[in-house]
Amino acid sequence: SEKISRMGADTVINEIKAEVAGAHVHFSVDADGFDPIYAPSTGVKVSDGLSPQIVSKLVNEVALTSVVRSLDFVELNPQIFQQTTDVFR
Repeated sequence: SEKISRMGADTVINEIKAEVAGAHVHFSVDADGFDPIYAPSTGVKVSDGLSPQIVSKLVNEVALTSVVRSLDFVELNPQIFQQTTDVFR
């Protein structure tokens, strides 16, 4: 998220697309990288973290030039839920 804040989402997404063009890709999405507004139930809160829209755009854009084989979502911590809506907003 720091690189996206510094360079802009579109620039970073284009760099990633160029790097993995034509490859088979696995995405591992870590909830700790999201802004706490969107994913409050994580152990490490990241101010100015990623939004679901940026991650969705990244996956969709990479899928245009690569083969997305799998995706997982990790590090969500149900033990620190404040309320049921804290899973992912």
